[in-house]
Amino acid sequence: MKNAALAGVALASLLLAGCTGDTLGRAMVPAGGYDLYDCKQLASTEAKQRERAGELEKLMVRARQGPGGGLISSMTYEPEYEGARTKAADLRKVMTERNCPTSTPAVENAIR
Repeated sequence: MKNAALAGVALASLLLAGCTGDTLGRAMVPAGGYDLYDCKQLASTEAKQRERAGELEKLMVRARQGPGGGLISSMTYEPEYEGARTKAADLRKVMTERNCPTSTPAVENAIR
C-alpha cells in the first residue's frame, strides 16, 4: 500500500514536472526582459538569482539524503534551480555587453 502511494506521488510529480520545466530556464525570461534595467538593477537581480540557486542547491542536497529524495529533489527543486542559474547567467551576459562593473555595492548587499 505504501509503495502504491509512493508510486502515485512519483507519477503525479513526473507529469507536473513537465509543466514547470522549460528549455532549462530560457522561457522564464522574455527576450529583452532586462532592456530597461540599469547596471545596479542588473547586479542586484543577478545576485538574488545566485543566492536563490545556492538555497535550492542546499535543499536538493538535503532532499537526496532521504529515501526517494533524488526523485523528489529533481521534481521539486531542480527546475527552479536551473531557472535561477540560467537567469543569473543571462544577467551576467547583459552586464558584460553593457560594460557594467562586476562588483557593485548592490551585488555585495544582495549576497549578504
